[in-house]
Formats: sequence, C-alpha cells, structure tokens
Amino acid sequence: MVILYDNDSEGKKIRNGIKQASGVTVTGIEPFVHVIGNLYAVPTPLLDGVQESKIENFFDAAIKSTTVDGKAFSDENNFDITTHYGKKVFAHKVVRPNADSINFDGFRPLLNNLVLAINAHVAKVQAASAPPPNP
Repeated sequence: MVILYDNDSEGKKIRNGIKQASGVTVTGIEPFVHVIGNLYAVPTPLLDGVQESKIENFFDAAIKSTTVDGKAFSDENNFDITTHYGKKVFAHKVVRPNADSINFDGFRPLLNNLVLAINAHVAKVQAASAPPPNP
C-alpha cells in the first residue's frame, strides 16, 4: 500500500503520523519511506530547489491555465470562487476529459519514486521468503 502525499505544509501532518507509526523521522526529501508492514509513503518530489510541492505542480503550465466557465485554476485550499475554480473541478473538467492529450512528462520524477517504493517492497518480500542459508 502506498500513500502519496503533497510535500507542503499539510504534508507535515503525514510526516508526523509516519514518525508516530514507525519512529522514523521524515524530512520530505526522501523518495519514499517504509512506514510499517506493507505501507510506504511517497511525497511529491521537491524539484529545482523548491521547499514545497503538490501534485498539481507536475502538470504543465498550459493545462493549468485552462479556464472553466470563465474562471482560472487555483491549487490553493482557500480561493475566491467568483474568479477561480479548485482541484476537484480541475480533475473532473480539465484533466479527465483531456487525459489523452495532456503531457504527463512532468510526473516522471514522482512515478520514479513510486517505482522505487514498489521495488523496495518486492525485495523485502523476496528476502523474507528466501530459504535460510545452509550452515
């Protein structure tokens, strides 16, 4: 199981939960963290020296500039609804209907980190199921 979380001020709550569950201090710069059992946490990567990131950062500027009903996209939690639309509208009215034509290349660093977490789990499972060495 993988928890993908935004690496922003809200993500600090996830990092605190990881520390409580596993005792591991998480900074957000790790590509992934093994929490417990089969649970892994993957933060959105911090690219180009930024201090915070969220999933919307990985879409290109062209798709994020799409207007809906005359409103601009805002990835903030609090925004003026008379001039902006939020993440839910972005997902349903911009991303979903345009998924075949959106350039998702910006997601490569995030997807690479998901692969690293999956590969770490596979290696852990294989090591646990390997027969003990002969003395």
